[in-house]
Amino acid sequence: MRSIHSELKIRLAIALTIVSLGLLAAWFDFSRRSAADERVAHTLRVVASLDRVAYLSAELRSQVRDYLLTGNVTNLAPRDLTQATLQGELGRLRELTATRLAQTGKVRHLERRLMEKFDLQTNAIQTAKTHGLDTGRQLINSADARRELEELRKLTQEIQAEESRFLQSGQTASAEADKSTLWVMAAFSAIIVTVLFGAFFQVRRYLDVRLRSEENLSVTLRSIGDGVLATDANCRVMRMNPEAERLTGWKETDALGRPVDEVFHIVNELTRERMAVPVEKVLTTGMTSGLANHSILVSRDGGERPIADSAAPILSMDGRVLGVVLVFRDATAERQAMENEVLLRTISDNMPNGAVFQILQVERSLQCTYISSGIESLTGRCTRDWMAHPELLPEITLDEDRPAEEAAIHRALSSMAPLDLELRVRHTSGELRWLHVRAAPAERPDGAIQWDGVVVDITGKKMAEREVRLLNEQLEARVRRRTAELQAANAESEAEIAERTRVEEALSRAEERYRTVADFTYDWETWQGPDGGYLYVSPSCERITGYRPDDFVSDPGLLTRIAHLDDRSALRAHIQEMFSRKQRTGQLQFRVIARSGEERFIEHNCQAVYGQDGTWLGIRAGNRDVTERIRMEKERQALEEQYRQSQKLETVGLLAGGIAHDFNNLLTVINGYSDLMLREAAQGHPMHASLTQVRQAGERAADLTQQLLAFSRKQVIRPKTLDLNHIVADVEKMLRRVIGEDIELMIRQQPDLGKVTVDPGRITQVLMNLAVNARDAMPEGGRLVIETANVELDVNYCAEHPEVQPGKYVLLSVSDTGVGMEEAISCRIFEPFFTTKTVGRGSGLGLSTVHGIVKQAGGSIWVYSEPGHGSTFKIYLPGTETTAEAVETAPEPRILHGSETILVVEDQPELRELVKLILEGYGYEVLCAADAGEAIALSAGHGGSIDLLLTDVIMPGQTGRQLAERLSTERPTMRVIYMSGYAEDVVAHQGMVADGVRYIQKPFTPNELASSIRAALGLAEHV
Repeated sequence: MRSIHSELKIRLAIALTIVSLGLLAAWFDFSRRSAADERVAHTLRVVASLDRVAYLSAELRSQVRDYLLTGNVTNLAPRDLTQATLQGELGRLRELTATRLAQTGKVRHLERRLMEKFDLQTNAIQTAKTHGLDTGRQLINSADARRELEELRKLTQEIQAEESRFLQSGQTASAEADKSTLWVMAAFSAIIVTVLFGAFFQVRRYLDVRLRSEENLSVTLRSIGDGVLATDANCRVMRMNPEAERLTGWKETDALGRPVDEVFHIVNELTRERMAVPVEKVLTTGMTSGLANHSILVSRDGGERPIADSAAPILSMDGRVLGVVLVFRDATAERQAMENEVLLRTISDNMPNGAVFQILQVERSLQCTYISSGIESLTGRCTRDWMAHPELLPEITLDEDRPAEEAAIHRALSSMAPLDLELRVRHTSGELRWLHVRAAPAERPDGAIQWDGVVVDITGKKMAEREVRLLNEQLEARVRRRTAELQAANAESEAEIAERTRVEEALSRAEERYRTVADFTYDWETWQGPDGGYLYVSPSCERITGYRPDDFVSDPGLLTRIAHLDDRSALRAHIQEMFSRKQRTGQLQFRVIARSGEERFIEHNCQAVYGQDGTWLGIRAGNRDVTERIRMEKERQALEEQYRQSQKLETVGLLAGGIAHDFNNLLTVINGYSDLMLREAAQGHPMHASLTQVRQAGERAADLTQQLLAFSRKQVIRPKTLDLNHIVADVEKMLRRVIGEDIELMIRQQPDLGKVTVDPGRITQVLMNLAVNARDAMPEGGRLVIETANVELDVNYCAEHPEVQPGKYVLLSVSDTGVGMEEAISCRIFEPFFTTKTVGRGSGLGLSTVHGIVKQAGGSIWVYSEPGHGSTFKIYLPGTETTAEAVETAPEPRILHGSETILVVEDQPELRELVKLILEGYGYEVLCAADAGEAIALSAGHGGSIDLLLTDVIMPGQTGRQLAERLSTERPTMRVIYMSGYAEDVVAHQGMVADGVRYIQKPFTPNELASSIRAALGLAEHV
C-alpha cells in the first residue's frame, strides 16, 4: 500500500509537473498571441496613416496639375489646407513608426522628399505665373521631377512592404501561437482527462485570455477614427468597427458574411456609375490600393457622403493573402472647408470694379496680408507687387491728391474712425483712374493697426458727372444759338421793312396803286402829311387796335392816347423828333391798349417821304403786331430759367441725397452708442452731461439729414388718402405754441374738402416750416391765415405754369402780414441753403424741404409777396376720388425684450456691431453677416430656427430684397425688416414704401429698433 501510495504520489507529482509545464507553455503561447495581435493592430494604423499621406500627396499633385493645365488660380485655393493636413498626417506617421528604427529613417526620408516635392510644385507655380503655363509644366514634368516622383513611390512602397512584413510577421506569430496551444492541448490530453478539474481551469483561463485578446483588438478598432472593414479571401465581410457601421449604415451582425460590395457601396460623384471596390484588386495583386477622387459612399439608408479610403492585404505567415482590410473616412468636412475657402476667394477676386485688402501697419512699416486679384484691373499692378510693396498706393497717387490722402489717413488713425477717400491714380497703361478707398482701422493685441477695406473704381461715375456738366454747357450753347437765330430773324425783318420802304418810295408817284397794295398788307400802314394829319391808314389797324382807319384820320392824336401809359411819352418824343428833324428813318417799340382792353405790342418803323423835287411830303410808317412774338420770347426765357433752376435743384438734390445716405449710417452708430452709454451713465454721472450734448447734437444732425432727404425727394413716405382739414385741425394747437401769443392764428376751412393722397407726417412738417417762416417774418406780431379750398386749374393757368396739369386740386394756403419779400428774394426762396437770416438762425433748408415734400407728393407750390405786404404760399395738391383713410399711430410695444433668433446683415462693420450689441442687450440671439453670401452660408449652417431677418438694403453683390426672397424660400416663417438711410432703393418706389414691407429708417435709436422688431414678431404682449 505504501509503495502504491508512493507511486501515486510520484505519479501525482509527475502529473502536476507536466500540468505545470503545460500551463507554462499555454501562458507563453498566450503572450505571443497578444503581442502578435498588438503588432497587427499597430501595423493597420501605420498602413492607414501611410495611405492618407499618399492620398494627400496625390491631391496636392492633382491641384498643381489642374492649375498648370487650365491656368485657373481657383484650383490652388485649397492647396494650403491640403499641405497643412499632409504635414499633420506625417507627424502622426512619425509617432506610429517611432519604435521601428528601420521605418523611422524611411519615414523621415519620405517627409523630406515630400517637402522637396512641394517646394518644386511651388516653384513651378511661380514659374507658370511669371513665364507662362508651358514653362511651369516643363518644370513639373522634367526628368528630375519624374525621378523624384518615382523615388517617392518606391519609398512609399518600401514602407508599405515593410509594414506588410510586420503584419505578416504578427499574423504568423499569432498562427504559431495557436498551433503551439493546440499541440500542448493534444500532448496533455491524457493528463487533462486524469486531472479534469485542473485542466478545466487551464482551458477556462486560456479561453478568457483569448476573449480578452479579442476585446483588445475590438477596442483598438473602435479607437481608430477611420472606418475599418475586414474581408476574407472570398470578399465577404469578416469584421467592422463602429465608425464603419456609422458610415455604411450596416450593423456588424447584419454585414458578417455578406459580399463587401453590398455593404461598401460606392459610386462616382460625377458619372453616378457604380465603382468597383478595390478588394478584388488587392486580393489579386497583394498590393495596397486606394480609391480615385470623386468617390461617394452610399449608406444602407440611401445617404451619401464623399470618402477617402485605401485597401491593404491581410497576409498569412506563408505570404498568402487571407483577406483585405479597408480603411476609409468621411471627407465631407474637408471638402466643405476647401469649397468654402475657394468660394470666399472667388467672391473677392470677382468683385466688379473693386478689390478687397488687408494691411498691417506697425509704426511706419506696412505689410499686405491679403489683396484680391481685382486690384490688377484697377491699377495694372498684380497682387504679387502689392503684397511685396504695400506702399504702392501713395506712389501711384497724383501729386495734387497726395496731401489730402495723407491727411485722411492721419485723421482715421488719430480717431480710429473709418477712412473714406476719393483719389486719382495713374494706371500702368498711363490712363488716369478715380478710386474710392474705404477702410476701417482696428488695433490688434500686439499693437499693430489692421486695415480692412475695399477699393472701388469710380471712374465711370466721375465721367458721368462730367458728361452732365457738358450737357448743361451744350444746352446753354443751344439757347445762345436760338437767341442768335431770333436776332437774325429780327434783322431779316428789318431788312424786309427797309426793302418795303424802298419799294414804297419808288411807288409814291402811283399813290392809288400804293393804296390798293397797302390795303391788303398784314401790317398796319400809315402816311402822315407835313401837318401831322393822316393821309392814309390801312385797314389792318382795326384788326390790331379795334379802331377803324377813319378814327385815326379824323383824330390824329388817337394813337398817342391809346398808347400804354408807360410808353406814351416815348412815342410823343419819337413823333416830334421825326417831324422836327425830318429824319430819313426811325424805329420804336411800344404798347397800345386796344378797344377790347387787350394790351398789344407794336414794332414801329417809319421813314421820311420826299418828292422828286426834294419836297418833304411827310412820314410813312409800318406798324407790326409783335405781341405773339414777345409772348413766346418771354415764355422761352421763363422756360430757360425754370430749366436752369431745376438742373440746379437736381444737382444739389443728388449731392444732398448722397451725403444724407452716408451720414445716416454714421449717425446711427453715433446716436446708438450715445443711447447705450446714457443708460449706463445715470443722472449725476460725470459723463452724463457730455453724453447728453453728444446725443442732442446727433439728433440735430439726424433732423438735418431728414431735411436733406426731403429736399432731394429721397425721403421715405407712406402716403394715405385723407382730408387736409383733419391735418390742419390736429396741428392747430402745436402751431399756436410755435408762433407765440403776439401772432393771431386764423383757420378757414372749406366744408366737403376734396381728398388728397399724401404722407400726413410730411404735410404736418410743411405746415410747421411755413408757420415758423411766417413767425420770423412778423417780429412785431401780426396775423397768420391758413386756408383750404377746392379749386380747378384751367388751361390758362397751366399755360402760365407749364409744370402744372389741368384738373381738380385741393388748395392749402398759408398767408402772413409780415415784412414781405422783393422779387429777387422770392425767386430764390426755394433754393437749398438760401436764407436771409443771420448766421446761426437757420440752415436755409426749411423752404427747400417744403418744396421737396410738395413735389414728391405730386403737387406744386407758389409764393406771392411784396415788401411791406406780407407773403402768401399756395400749395396745390392733386385731388383723388379714393375714400379717406384713418390716420392712426401704431401702438408701441410695451415689452421690448425677447429670446428669438435674429439674422443681422449689414456691410458696415461698426453699424453691424452696434445692432448686435443692442439686440443682445434685449435678450435676442444674434447671428451677424457682412453680405448676402455670408448670410446665406450662415443660414444654411444654422441648425435652429431664424425668426427674423434684419438686413440693410444696399450691399455689395445681392441687395437686401434679393437676400430676403432667397432665404424666405428656405425659411417661409421668417419675418423681414429692411433698414436704410436712403429711400431710392429696392424697397421703395419713388420714395413710397410698398404695403406689407417692414422698414426702419436710419438713424434709429435702440428703443425704435427694438420696437420695430417686437412689432414685426407680433409677440409684444406675450414675451
